[in-house]
Amino acid sequence: MTTFDRPGAAPPADTPPADSPSARTPSNSTYRLALELIKYRPRLFWTSFLFWTAIHAAPVLFGLLIGRIFDALSGDAEAVSSAWTWVAIFGFFAVSRNGLIWLADVRWITYWNDQGLQIRRNLLRWLLEADGSRVMKASPGEALSTFRDDVEDLLEYIENYVDV
Repeated sequence: MTTFDRPGAAPPADTPPADSPSARTPSNSTYRLALELIKYRPRLFWTSFLFWTAIHAAPVLFGLLIGRIFDALSGDAEAVSSAWTWVAIFGFFAVSRNGLIWLADVRWITYWNDQGLQIRRNLLRWLLEADGSRVMKASPGEALSTFRDDVEDLLEYIENYVDV
């Protein structure tokens, strides 16, 4: 049982009241944060999302094309198409998929770097430009972890939406 679980125990002074807007459930604040990060550069996020969706859906298209190749080889195909036509189409889509992977990587890496820089800039601005003195109540190692690892964790959370 923690201090907060005991009946009559007062929450710490920096805990917001239960009815205040800042007292949100973790899931609400997580989704709100994800939406705010997506809204910063929506075009980059959504193009990355569409590219990666196409990449993950491409194996279905390849399966359909391979089925057409085997149909053409077995003689059940239309008179206009031959097996070589489908092989050429399959080759085109295989090369196109590699180009799409390259484009998706470029878009996502740009988004990742922009978002990481924005979050780190906001953290540093909060420390340096706010009214009054702001001091992180952490050791230098913890501060470094906040600027490096916590930002990476946020970006990895957003990346999970892209790979859905």
